[in-house]
Amino acid sequence: MSRTPKGKKPIPVGPNQPSLFSYFKVTPKVPTTDEKKENLGSSSLKRARVPSDDDDVRDVTPKTPKSVKKRRVITSDDEDEDFNIDDHEEMSSRPQTPTKKAPLKSSASSRGFTTPKSVRVTTAKTAKSPARVKEIRGNLNDKENDVDFVHLSFPFLKPENIRDANKRRPDHPDYDPKTLFVPEDFIKEQSPGHRQWWRLKAANFDTVLFFKVGKFYELYHMDAVIAVEKLGISYMRGKFAHSGFPEIGYAKFAEGLIAKGYNVARVEQTETPDQLAERAKKEKLKDKVVMRELCRITSVATRGVSVLDTESLETSSADSTFLMALKEEKIREENGLKSRFGICLIDCQIGEFILSEFTDDESFSSLRTFLAHNQPSEYLFEKGHIGSTTAAILSAVLRKTNGHGLSSKKEFFTSDETLKQLFSEKYLGRDVNEWPEVLKKVVNDVEEVIPTPHPDYGLAVSALGAVLWYLKRCLIDVDMVTMKKFSFYSPSTLNFKKDKTNGIEKWKNVKMVLDSYSLNALHLLPPSDPLSKKRAHEKKEAAGRDFSLFHTINRCVTPFGKRELRRWICIPSCDPCVIQSRQEAIKFLASPQGMELEIKGGELLKKVADLEKLFQSIHSLGLKYRSTEHPDGRAHMFEAKRYGARKVKNLILALDGMELILKLLTYYANQVDGDVGIAPLIAECLDERPETLAVDLQHFNALIGNREKALEEGKIIPKPGVDSDYDNSLKAIDDAKSALEEFLKNEKKKLKCSQLRFQGASKTPYLLEVPDELSRSLDHNYELKSKRQGWRRFSTPELDGLISDLDAALKITQEFNNDYTRRVFESFDLRKDRWVSIIRKIATFDCLLSLAKYASQSPIQMCFPEFIYDAEKPVIEIHGGYHPTLATGLFQLGQNVSEFIPNDVALGGDNPALLLLTGANMGGKSTLMRQIAVLSVLAQLGSMVPARKMRISPVDRIFCRIGASDCLTAGQSTFYMELNETNIILRSASPHSLAIVDELGRGTSTHDGTAIAGAVLRYMADHVGCRSIFSTHYHSLCQIAAENPRIAEGHMACLVEKDANCDDPCMDNITFLYQLTEGSSSKSYGFFTAKMAGLKPDLIKKADHASKAILNEALTVEKLKSLKLDVQNGISDEMLMEKIGVVY
Repeated sequence: MSRTPKGKKPIPVGPNQPSLFSYFKVTPKVPTTDEKKENLGSSSLKRARVPSDDDDVRDVTPKTPKSVKKRRVITSDDEDEDFNIDDHEEMSSRPQTPTKKAPLKSSASSRGFTTPKSVRVTTAKTAKSPARVKEIRGNLNDKENDVDFVHLSFPFLKPENIRDANKRRPDHPDYDPKTLFVPEDFIKEQSPGHRQWWRLKAANFDTVLFFKVGKFYELYHMDAVIAVEKLGISYMRGKFAHSGFPEIGYAKFAEGLIAKGYNVARVEQTETPDQLAERAKKEKLKDKVVMRELCRITSVATRGVSVLDTESLETSSADSTFLMALKEEKIREENGLKSRFGICLIDCQIGEFILSEFTDDESFSSLRTFLAHNQPSEYLFEKGHIGSTTAAILSAVLRKTNGHGLSSKKEFFTSDETLKQLFSEKYLGRDVNEWPEVLKKVVNDVEEVIPTPHPDYGLAVSALGAVLWYLKRCLIDVDMVTMKKFSFYSPSTLNFKKDKTNGIEKWKNVKMVLDSYSLNALHLLPPSDPLSKKRAHEKKEAAGRDFSLFHTINRCVTPFGKRELRRWICIPSCDPCVIQSRQEAIKFLASPQGMELEIKGGELLKKVADLEKLFQSIHSLGLKYRSTEHPDGRAHMFEAKRYGARKVKNLILALDGMELILKLLTYYANQVDGDVGIAPLIAECLDERPETLAVDLQHFNALIGNREKALEEGKIIPKPGVDSDYDNSLKAIDDAKSALEEFLKNEKKKLKCSQLRFQGASKTPYLLEVPDELSRSLDHNYELKSKRQGWRRFSTPELDGLISDLDAALKITQEFNNDYTRRVFESFDLRKDRWVSIIRKIATFDCLLSLAKYASQSPIQMCFPEFIYDAEKPVIEIHGGYHPTLATGLFQLGQNVSEFIPNDVALGGDNPALLLLTGANMGGKSTLMRQIAVLSVLAQLGSMVPARKMRISPVDRIFCRIGASDCLTAGQSTFYMELNETNIILRSASPHSLAIVDELGRGTSTHDGTAIAGAVLRYMADHVGCRSIFSTHYHSLCQIAAENPRIAEGHMACLVEKDANCDDPCMDNITFLYQLTEGSSSKSYGFFTAKMAGLKPDLIKKADHASKAILNEALTVEKLKSLKLDVQNGISDEMLMEKIGVVY
């Protein structure tokens, strides 16, 4: 596809994160009051106490005026006398309360972070009185509470001057919003610390930098403005915008911005002052500032489960957050150009990639279905290579989702470049035979020296390359790829083959198709917000208000079980084996024997944490790459011990979760071993050998040892006898110490002095201490190192060698100790594949428990549907059926079961396949239509359904034309959307489909709407032949139904109370019976609905009068047509005059 022409703006695709341009406006309102506020901000003379665990979720509130830590006004010559961003060493030794004021300096040239020289010099150190405070604030700005921050004066930040790193303006088609052009002359004028910040900001302009300075994350300039406005933290006063918070608050404040659509970049100090001094000596540095590196970029779809991102995974959300990359290519087929899509998804919280590639139809059904099944939280597309229709669909379907355009080849890799990247040893290596099975399929020949992408999967591989580039930018690429979790998704719209044989074999491995229209219209899944990340209790409250099918049947107790149940709902099965096995499992769980397993299983599994997320976290923590090559491995964290405890806690949570699963497997093995009555699917889920799992868990519990001590120390302490490498290192230390003792023993003999001993400083503890009188007789091999009264300390070449041996052994042991926790995680990760297999089976078991609990807890009569796989005519028969979500949801809100009206429905089989449904407004037509469709979905999940009896032949696809709305981004009207959805039905429906068409034609004029609805009705009855319900208020369509034996008529009954002597429509009373009844309804009773909606009586009366006039006019026209026909047929004059009298 041709690229976007230069000079033209590219097609907008979805909202990006909130624009940073808004923070370059002149004279922003900035609070700079003296009120006592939370002191979680940036560095100041008096730092707040180091927060406790509770500070992650609770603001620090000073209790007395004396405890208030106020921010200082920063000046060009004295940015912070006691806290220099480039002098990290001062941070660790700074007293909490200085004993005297720091003197002001006349020059800031030696300081690392200074405000640009043009800013007025002001200090808050002398602000002892309210008058002095007012004077200072007056100097900052003429208007109190207003500050013109210095970054607003930088020319390159002016909206009219903004350019990317290649000096392209935002209106350029290749503009890169991720970068910012900052003049080199400007950067050279900055202090060393500011140079670091500006270079990082210029390369990551679309992020908010959390810039580590000592124990605090600092935010500067426009980032500080965002933090203050969005997070509620306070400024340091001054024209230099500056704010911050303690290191321990990272998760809280990062999530606060990410949830609002911002990207957060975490910058850490990666050397200590000592390392800086050593580097300065070697490299003769001018800028003596500690090294800082970008360690992580986090966006809404790349939120991870690291110990910095979250404190605990005990109560994490079960929702998936997908990052998606989409590549489009136009291909020519017999019936014209088609769009072919390659898609890659990743859920960064569990490290799973999903690839897909398909050619779509004219309505883009497969793309819409893919997006409905796997709604991304963020998506990537190739700039200039995406069609306008695709762009409109993305904008409409993903309205709240951030979209990012990547440049071709450089960022959105080609398929060849993607494979080349995957060959890297840090990813998958060059041996393709060791790659995941899914990736083996996307290459032409695994034996090729340089494999090429398979032509059927080239676009999907390229989309994987885009995701790989984005993950690399976020610095989590190795973590994700080395999980080796890849799967392939084929849209269910492409799965059903109409040429299969009849009978049961026809339905083997077939899935029901639910496209985006059906999922939304039937309310099968809860609405999703890509930016939302609610707490567990908030999710629970939201679930109580939600009437989706998922929340109706969801009784899963594990997060991975809930994700599996969602997948079941998106793609119900048509396979007889699958449906029957689930029904048998639910029947077993409802039996007395099975109820014990149901109760025990629920009790154990509800305590299991999200093992899929824990496994991903442990995998990352176990990577050697992260400790040796990733910037985080070099970062110096002041809360390292706390983070270490979280690492250990995650491992313990995973072990405890697997221990609970082991108990379930053991219980099953002991209670039902050899029982022939066990449902096969239950046995498949729980028939694991618990002995192997028990041995693994015992091994890791032995490695951890004392859990309390490990949590307290923030690391796992190795024990002798557990690891041979550790035992060898301990032996080397013992041998070195023994050699030193032997040396001392020999020296005592040699010098004939029993007083000899080892003494020295902490760094040199093994110096030979000799009495003064003996030291005079020592030869040149004894080198004097130090002395004290009466004693002298010496070293010898032999002693130096022994000390070196001990130091080497100690170093190896120390390195082993430091790396031991990682090695334990790595060892755990090696068993991941076997344990993931167990988790997937437990997820299936959890879904079966959920469906069993749903059936047993239902207040309504339930039954197992009877499936007819070899029916000559597809059929749906429901006796005494209820809408699953409506009935259960209202019952949970306290309504009486007797208030729910069941209905009988028969479509197909011995009855007409199409039902024309009429009835009063608000009479329950749409509810009945949805009820039949949702019951079909529920039946094909293998669940019991709320009905007295149900017979059904499998539904291969459900089509919904309900409640259409316009699409502004695509320029499509409501009527266009109606006809587009209708076209999909007419083109794609098979005799085994189910279609529900609600009030087709209402989006245009009555005459056009009636004509189109009538034509569609005839075509569906005579040519499509699928099971259908067609609702309408066009009563003229009833004539079509009366003349066509393939169409049945039904209406939703109601009781009309009307005074025969009163012609006022406002006096009519209608009682809705919500009962499907044979025949058609003569009226829709729209004026009663108008009265219920609160329209004025006068308006309703006028509308009624107009309606009657229109009706009379229509009747007169019909009668005149009849008279004309009579005249043509030769009616007598007498009869003609009589009929004319009737008409007039």
